[in-house]
Amino acid sequence: MKTVKKKCISIAFAILSLLSAGCNSDTIAKQGIHYTILPPISYELPEVVEIFSLSCTHCRMMEEIMHSLEIKSESDIQKMHCVFNKRTSTEAYLYYSAAIQTEDQPSRLLMDQLFAFIQHDAEGLSGLQVESKIRDIFHTYNLQAPEDLTAEQFEKISELVERDRQIMKELNLGSVPAIVVNGKYLINMNEHVNLDAVALTIKELKTI
Repeated sequence: MKTVKKKCISIAFAILSLLSAGCNSDTIAKQGIHYTILPPISYELPEVVEIFSLSCTHCRMMEEIMHSLEIKSESDIQKMHCVFNKRTSTEAYLYYSAAIQTEDQPSRLLMDQLFAFIQHDAEGLSGLQVESKIRDIFHTYNLQAPEDLTAEQFEKISELVERDRQIMKELNLGSVPAIVVNGKYLINMNEHVNLDAVALTIKELKTI
């Protein structure tokens, strides 16, 4: 428990540092410091992907810098929801219900509402109230609520959730948010002095 808590504090500090740090950076990515090599997996990941969870407060903080990071790293950073238990499986289903209706690009406002709902707005609500609130969120963005999706859409989401479950097992990640490049390089966020340094590492790893 202490190890997990230390990781969370470290990640939070790293993200806050990236949000407030200056722009100067001449970092050259070093293995074991700026990035870690992950074990090979049986799935092909996007060139750059952020692995996150709707219940992760630090993942919500990451949303503040993702657009800037995409620009600075010249990358289209995709998203993948982590799945390792029943709760994260449910969260993943909620996220992908939005993603498949928005060409995998849920708006920042929608993402913020999903984060808020999972992290605190749903607390104390009954099952019917939860369903109603989710429906309201989706309808606000002219999307079908999860329970109104077609059988084909439900099957696609189920496949994505199972894929993410298997990927998490194979990668054996200890925490999220996590940024993975070329399916094998894990960015060590807390070893970078600012966002420019993270972007530089991503750009370098994309060429390996």
